[in-house]
Order: sequence, then structure tokens, then C-alpha cells
Amino acid sequence: MDQMEASCVEFLDLSGIEEQERAWILTSLHTSNPKIKLPWIKTSEVYFCDETTTYTNGEPLSSSTNHDCNNERQHTNGVPSSNHNTIDDSNSHEATSTAKSWASLFNKVGSVANSESPIKNQTPSIVVPPKSDVKLTKHVNVSLKEPFKSNLDDPNLIRMGEFLSTFTIDNRIISLQPRGLINRSNYCYINSILQAILACPPVYNLLCGLSENTTPSTEKKRITPTIDSMTKFVREFNHLPAGMRVGRRLDKNQKKEHNVLINCDTPFEPLWFHKLLSGVRSDTFVIEGRQEDAEEFLCCLLNGLNDEMLELMKLVDTNGFNHTELSFSSDEDKEWQVMGPKNKGAITRRTEFSRTPISDIFGGSLRSRLHRSGDQSTDNIQPFFTLQLNIEKTTTVREALDILVCKNQLEGVTSSKTNEEVEAWQQVTLEELPLVLVLHLKCFDYKLDGCSKIMKALEFPIDLKIESKMLSLKSNYTPKEKQYKLFAIVYHEGKEATKGHYVTDAYHVGYASWVRYDDASVKAIPEEHVLNPLGTRVPYLLFYRRSDSLNKK
Repeated sequence: MDQMEASCVEFLDLSGIEEQERAWILTSLHTSNPKIKLPWIKTSEVYFCDETTTYTNGEPLSSSTNHDCNNERQHTNGVPSSNHNTIDDSNSHEATSTAKSWASLFNKVGSVANSESPIKNQTPSIVVPPKSDVKLTKHVNVSLKEPFKSNLDDPNLIRMGEFLSTFTIDNRIISLQPRGLINRSNYCYINSILQAILACPPVYNLLCGLSENTTPSTEKKRITPTIDSMTKFVREFNHLPAGMRVGRRLDKNQKKEHNVLINCDTPFEPLWFHKLLSGVRSDTFVIEGRQEDAEEFLCCLLNGLNDEMLELMKLVDTNGFNHTELSFSSDEDKEWQVMGPKNKGAITRRTEFSRTPISDIFGGSLRSRLHRSGDQSTDNIQPFFTLQLNIEKTTTVREALDILVCKNQLEGVTSSKTNEEVEAWQQVTLEELPLVLVLHLKCFDYKLDGCSKIMKALEFPIDLKIESKMLSLKSNYTPKEKQYKLFAIVYHEGKEATKGHYVTDAYHVGYASWVRYDDASVKAIPEEHVLNPLGTRVPYLLFYRRSDSLNKK
């Protein structure tokens, strides 16, 4: 349901709809129009996700995000599917809403690459933009969320907003003294993600800059809790002394030392993250004795950072302090006609959003194309933070990427002109490559009778090349921009989906070695141990940096 349609709704009968679907629809409606009657009011307080539901990989955070075999919720691919709803041109009008936050863009959809439901006789109309600017963005009045409205004169918030509005990505390499994280409960999913993010220079430099533009507060409840937690976290780490750093190797073929001595700082427990997550949902991340999901936490963390940064940037824009223009889309989704090779037209629908430094680092986008013989192709462009790959039928990450972008033949699709069944296919390609590419390897297989862990040796490379066939025709990247370097891996250990342990391996520039972070335990490991995990340990999240951002001093 579009926001401009939702704004006209006063009451909606959702009888017969599943509870999770009802909650998602009603939350969206209530965000669009406070007059909407809510027969099912959510009573639990959402702390850092603010007024809207935080979405992760295509669906809202459910009441149970762990790998629970009793949970029949399908873990979606994170690959947005095309929105081919019929559009009536005669009733179209321009919406006045501002651009969506990044978190709200993850629609509750399944994988287009594995869709089993046929698409029947759907005929999107052609909307040609008045200008060649395909984003069709324009400046509109920016509405702030509570409690930002009541803190317009907060110097801390203003300084952070000014910093974010003028920030450019800083890729300078960092070398921190490793430090373990204490785990007194079941918080390995938190510790593993924090260590992986800490190994990412642009994120660390961004958080350090934010830390320098704010002062500690004694308030019990800050309105930027995610940012505050992350800046507090990076302040716990010191730079590695120059005398401890390993010199650069002149001979690339020189045998690497396997027993590198790691000088670690004292382990600590990031308790403020436990308190932060206790306000997200009463039963999402805080129930002890339950297997939690590291990828869910990563997306929740990135969405929280992104939404808080967006509000800070809007706060500065409202006060007239911003030094760079912020574009806020006037429509939730834009649609236009694009002429391709040989004058072949395609209807393209793009989900607009307002960018922040976090989305500039992790944000990519996918183009999903639906083609029907005799009809114009329909494209849908949507963003992602993590790119999810099915690994059930593959043995390598490269094969999983090939499967992601392969054409999928559709059955039961009819022509909009003759109403007869025609040949049709659907394909996903990469539209925008992120600075940091996070690959989510779907090692948990969800079926109607429960879920299980896919146990297999999966080959993944240190150097990953994005082939031209994986990119949309509109993408124009240099060879270096299509090359990625692995810098962190989060593994899941254990035979079962309902329990296990998360461990992170991250490359440490100062020691010129891979370092394993197993909660409070920190040690150097050889590269072959990284690429060939033993026992029940399987790679779950792969973190890559784009090569054009490397070697920045």
C-alpha cells in the first residue's frame, strides 16, 4: 500500500490476516496517518528504533528472530522483488511525503530469485519524467520525529548534525590494539558483529569523528542511543603502538609467520549494548538461553545508526545550518520509462531514500527485471545493506553470486494485450556497488517442518571480483571498483540451527595477520585456517572492502 493511499484510510478490516502481517500493515498505516484506528495496538516500547519498525532484509524484526525450528517464518532473501502493481494514470497524483528512512525501505517480500508465485496480467503504466533526472528528487519541508523536535537547540545534536551533513568518507587505514569482549550470557552474536565493524576503517573513522563532536551526557535516555553506544565502544580501543607493528614484507612470496604474538588490551564487557537492545523488543535479543542471529543484529544496528543520522541531518537542515544540500524525495517510489539499446523501453520503479554516511558505506542497490514477451520490461530498484546468497546448491561464493543473477523462467504469466500465457523471465542484477559489501550466506534452511543448518565446505575468496554480467546495464564501474578485498568473517559454530556460537576473524593491518576474536579470546591465525574452517564452523557473514578504497594513509 502506497503512503498516499494510506493517508486516506480511516479504518481497515484485516480479519483473516496473520498476526505478524497485521502488525506490519498497521504500523505502516499508523506512521502515515495517526487517525488510523488500531485494533491491535503494540504495547511494547521501541527504544532506539524510534516510531517506526526497524526492518531487516525484507521484513520487520519479528517477535522471534532466532533460528527457532518452531518458528514457521521464512527467512527472506533480502533480494527485493519487483513491485508490479497496476497503476491507474487517471488517478495518479503527487505525494507530499518526505523520503523514507533506509530501514523503512525493506519491504516485506520474498526472494525474486526463488519466487514460486506466477505474476498474472499486471500492466504498469508508463510515466515519463519531465527531465532526464531519473531520481526525480526535489526539496520539500523536512519533518522531524519526536523527540528531535523538542531538542532543536541541543548543541550536541547540532554539532553532530553539522558533522554528518558535511562528512566525506574517510578510508584511512587504522591499526588498533586488539581487545576481547567478555560474554557472560549468550551475547556472542553481539561481540562477533562489533569486532567485524571495528575492523572497517570508514566506519571507525566516522564514529571517531562523531565522538569528537559530542560531549558525554548524564541523561538516562538519550535520543541517539545507537550512535552513543557505538561512539562509546570505539573509545574503548587504543591505537597500536608503532613499535608493535609488523613491518611491510618486501617479498610477497615470503612465508608468513603463523605464531604472531598479539599484544592485547584487557577484555571488557560492552554492557551498554545489552541495555540498548533491551528496549528494542521485549523478546527480540534479550532472552537468555536462546540462539540469536548475528545478521539480524547487524541490520538492526545499521538501521538504527542510519535513522538517527538522518534525523540529525534533518535537524541541522531545519535550523538552517547545513552546508550541503539534502535531497528528500517527494514520492515514495518513482517510476519512469528508460530507453535501452535498440530503443527498447523499460518501466523502471525506484525506491527513493535520503542518504547518510552509513548508507554511503554499506548501501547498495539491486535491479529486478520482469520481462514478458510482447510487453515492455518492468524494473524495480531497491536498496540493501547485506546481500543475501543461497548456498544450498553451491560449493563456492562465486557460484552463489551466479545463481543470484541468473534468469529465472516464470510460468503462468499472461500477456497484458492478449491475456494469453507468454514466455516470461525475471532477473536480479547489481545496480549500485557499496563501498563495503556484506555477503550473508544463508546457511539456515527453513522449511515447513522446521529449520536446519546447511553443513558444507563453502569456498570463499580473499579477492572477490564482481563480473560485468552481475551488473545492470546502467552500472558503469572501473575494474578497480569491481574488485573487493575480504577483511572480516563471522562464522557460526554448531550442528543445530537453534543453538551455537559466533566467532569473528578479522585482518589486522598492524600485525599483517588474521586475528580470531572468540569473545574474550584473541589470537593470530594463519590464512588457511580462515579459508578452511574446521568442524561445524561455517562462514555466515563475509565483509569485503572495495579495492578503490584500500591503501589510504
